[in-house]
This record gives sequence, structure tokens and C-alpha cells, in this order.
Amino acid sequence: MIASGSQGSNASRIAIESARIVNAYGTVIQVLGVILGVLVIIGGFFLAHHNGAIYAVSGLLIGFLDISIFAVQGALFRMISNYVIARLEN
Repeated sequence: MIASGSQGSNASRIAIESARIVNAYGTVIQVLGVILGVLVIIGGFFLAHHNGAIYAVSGLLIGFLDISIFAVQGALFRMISNYVIARLEN
């Protein structure tokens, strides 16, 4: 149940600010995921140079999997927060 008057608008304002924080958090998750995935791919190629091709393939697979998981997770956080903002601003 939503309170009426100033308590309701105050709760909406707090919820919108929280959703904006979650939106920023989702963006950070996506950026860090891409950075981490690229580092894993580079590390796989570096190890392949010294030890064998299996490290390059493993680095590619794990790196791309890492990038995709973090991208989806960050997108979900951002999508939910944008939905909350849209619902509460109207």
C-alpha cells in the first residue's frame, strides 16, 4: 500500500534514486565484465604462446563466456531499474 501525500512522493523519490544507483551499478558490471573478459582472452593467448594452443581456445571460450554473462547481468539490472523509474515518474 502506497502512502498518500508527501510520504508517498518521498517514497517515490527515494525509490527513483535507488533505481538510478542500480542502473549505474549495472553499467559498472557491464564495463568490468568486458575488461575482465578481454584480459582472460589475452591471458589465454599469452599462455598459448608458451605452453600450447589449448590455452588459446580456453581463453577465448572463457573470455567470451565471461563477457556475455556480465553483459546480460548488467543489462538485467539496468532494465529493471529503468522500469522502476518509468513506473514511478508517471
